[in-house]
Amino acid sequence: MKSKKETGERSLRYDLRLIAFLFGKASEVSRFLGVTTALLVAAKAAAPLLWIIMPKFILDELMGQARIQVLLALLGVFLISVFVLEGLSHILQSRMELVGTKSVYHCSRIMEEKIMEMDYEYLEDPKTLDLKEKALHGLNYWGGIRALIECCVSLLSSVITLLTLLSMILLLSPLLTVLLLAVILCITVVNNKIRVLVYQFWDKLIIFNRKFRYLIGLMFDYKYAKDLRLFHMEQFLLKKNREYNHATHEYYKKQGNNEQRLISVKDLINFAQMILVYGFTVYLAFTGEIPISSMVMYISAATGMVTASTAITQSVIDLKRVCQYSAPFFELCHLPPVKPEGKEKVPHGSVWEIEFQNVSFTYPHTEEKILKNISVKITSGQKLSIVGLNGAGKTTFVKLLLRLYDPDEGRILLNGKDIRAFDYGEYMDLFSVVFQDFQLFSGSIAENIAVADEYEEEKIEQALKKVNLSDFVNQLEEKSETQLLRIFDENGIELSGGQAGRVAIARAVYKDAPFVVLDEPTAALDPIAEYEIYKNFNDLVRGKTTIYVSHRLYSCRFCDAVAVFENGRITEYGSHDKLLENREGLYSEMWHAQSRYYV
Repeated sequence: MKSKKETGERSLRYDLRLIAFLFGKASEVSRFLGVTTALLVAAKAAAPLLWIIMPKFILDELMGQARIQVLLALLGVFLISVFVLEGLSHILQSRMELVGTKSVYHCSRIMEEKIMEMDYEYLEDPKTLDLKEKALHGLNYWGGIRALIECCVSLLSSVITLLTLLSMILLLSPLLTVLLLAVILCITVVNNKIRVLVYQFWDKLIIFNRKFRYLIGLMFDYKYAKDLRLFHMEQFLLKKNREYNHATHEYYKKQGNNEQRLISVKDLINFAQMILVYGFTVYLAFTGEIPISSMVMYISAATGMVTASTAITQSVIDLKRVCQYSAPFFELCHLPPVKPEGKEKVPHGSVWEIEFQNVSFTYPHTEEKILKNISVKITSGQKLSIVGLNGAGKTTFVKLLLRLYDPDEGRILLNGKDIRAFDYGEYMDLFSVVFQDFQLFSGSIAENIAVADEYEEEKIEQALKKVNLSDFVNQLEEKSETQLLRIFDENGIELSGGQAGRVAIARAVYKDAPFVVLDEPTAALDPIAEYEIYKNFNDLVRGKTTIYVSHRLYSCRFCDAVAVFENGRITEYGSHDKLLENREGLYSEMWHAQSRYYV
C-alpha cells in the first residue's frame, strides 16, 4: 500500500508551511501583497451580497408605493455600488496577476540557483531529476504562487459571503439550511475525488513528458544530426515518438472518461439542489408566509449559499492541489546538503600536500565499491599521472579530490587536515579542472575562458598562447570577442573538437589555481595537436601541482610519478621508467601496446 506522501496526500501542517513559504516568496516581489489581498477579498465578498439584497428593496418599492424618486435612488445606489466594486476588483485582480507572474519568474530563479548550488551527487540522482521536472511543471503550468493567490482570495471572499447568507437562510428555515449543507457535503466529496484523480494523472504524466522531451531533444539537437542521418535513426526515433504519443493519448482518454463520470454525478446533485430550493421557497410564497420579493431574495440567497459553499470547497480542493503541485518546488528548495559544510579557511601559502588515506567509495544507490582502500600522497609542485583501463576508478578519484562526493571510508587531507573541515568554496578555488566532457556555452571565446563578462584581456591572450590557439583566434575578425555557436549569433563559429578542447584547457590556465586537474583533456585532439600540448606541458602547468588522468600514456613521460588504477585499487606507483621495468605489470603492458603510436 502506498503512503500518503506517495499518493500526493499531505498533512495540514505541511500544507500550511508550504503556503506560508510561497506567500513569503510572493512578498519578496510585492511589499503590499497583504493589503492588496484584503481589498480584493472585501470587494469580491460584497459583490454577490449586493446582487442578492438590493433587488428585494427594488421589488418591495415596485409592488408597494412605486415612488419614482425612491426607485431612482435605489437603482442609482445599486448601479454605482456595482460599478465601484467591479472596477476595484478588476484593478486589484490585474495587480494580483502581475504579482503572480513575477512570483513565478522569481521562484524559477530561486530553483535555478538551488540547482546550481546543490551537492553534485543530487544531480546524478534520477529522483532529484524527477523532482526538478515536477517542480518546473508545478510552477509554470499547474500551480505555484499565482494559483495560490487566486485560491486564497476565492476562499476568503466565499467564506464571508457564506456566513452572511447562512444567517439569512437560518432565519427563513433551519431545515432548509441543513438540507443545503447536506447537498454541499455531497458536492465536496465528489470534487475531492476529482482532485485525487487529476493529481494522480499529472504525477504519471510527468514520466511521459520527460521521455517525449528527450526524444524531441534528440531530433532537434545538431550534435546528433550526423548520427541520425548516417545510421538512419530517424525511423527508429519517430517510431518511439509515435509509441509515446499513443500511450499518452490512451492515458488521456482513460482519464477523461473517469473524470466525466464524476462530473455527471455532481451535475445531478446540483439539479437536485435547484429543485429543493425553488420548491421550498415557492411553496412559502404560495401559502403567503413570505412576500414575492422575499421569495426572490431567499432563492438568490440559497443559491448563493450553495455557490459560495461550493466555491469554498473548490477553493480548498484547488488550494490542496496547488500545494501538491508546488510541493516539489518546496522540497527542492529544502533539500539538505549531503556533504558537511566546513567553516575553516583554506591556509595561504605556496606549499600544498594532499593525501588520500585508505579511501573507499561506493556511488549512492549502488553496491559495488568503485575505489577500494586508496592511499596516495600528492606533494606540492608534483606532476602525477593517473592511468588505467576504462572503469578503473580514475574519474571517481578526481570527483572525491574535488569533493563532488565524500568518501565512504578513509580521509582526504589537505596539509594534514581533513578537507571536509574547510569552506567548500575556498577549497574549490584551489583547483583548475578540465574534464573530458567539458562544456562550452554560447558566448564569446573570452567569456568561455574567463567564465565572466569582465576579464583581463592580456591574461586571456596568455592563456590562448599556452594552448597554441592564439594564432587561430587573432586571425578572426573579432578575435577573442568572436561568439561561439550560432544559437544566438548567426556569425558565431563552430570549433573543432580539438579547438574546443584547447579553449577548455585555456579556461583552466586562466583560473591560475595552485592545482591543475586534467581528466582526459586531449581525448578530442588530433595527434599533432596533442603533441603540441605535451611539448608545452611544463610551461602550461609551471609551478602548479598537476594531476593528469588518461588511458593514453604519452603524458606519463612528462610526469614525476604514475599511479596505475586497476579495479578500483592502485596496483602500481612510481616513475615512468621504474614502472616499465616491471614487465608483468599493467603499465608495461599498456605502454608497449600503445608505444608504436608515439614514435
